[in-house]
Amino acid sequence: MVSAHFPLNAMVTTHLHASGLRPVVLRGSIHGETRIWGTTQPLDSILPNRTVLLTIRELLRERRPVIMVLDREEAEDRTATIDTPAGRVHIATPIFTFAKRFGVPLFWHCGRTDADGRPFAQIKRIEPALDAFAEELRRHIAALRR
Repeated sequence: MVSAHFPLNAMVTTHLHASGLRPVVLRGSIHGETRIWGTTQPLDSILPNRTVLLTIRELLRERRPVIMVLDREEAEDRTATIDTPAGRVHIATPIFTFAKRFGVPLFWHCGRTDADGRPFAQIKRIEPALDAFAEELRRHIAALRR
């Protein structure tokens, strides 16, 4: 499950947990939430390393959803730059190749508020391609800016 940094993305984790799934979050650092929002349950997470894609593959074999945000403020190795209504962002691209290679379905997820300020969560299957991700990202940023 892929997204960008949106204000209420943790709602998606709560939703998955409430649906009986055991989500795992790929984090950029050891800091951040330690519990699934609204519960006392620990939030399972993994950190990036040289073998993280192998770890993700094992988690998927266990039927566990893996959640990650792909946007970066600065260009890095294996990122692509895209323009959005909020400016340029850099998107980490290895997961697209991974999903295509292993036939893993890719889902866009986003937690934010709708036009009336109500919490809104979306989970939607997308093609494992930068263009599909960028289209959803632009759409949700534009909605937030209205």
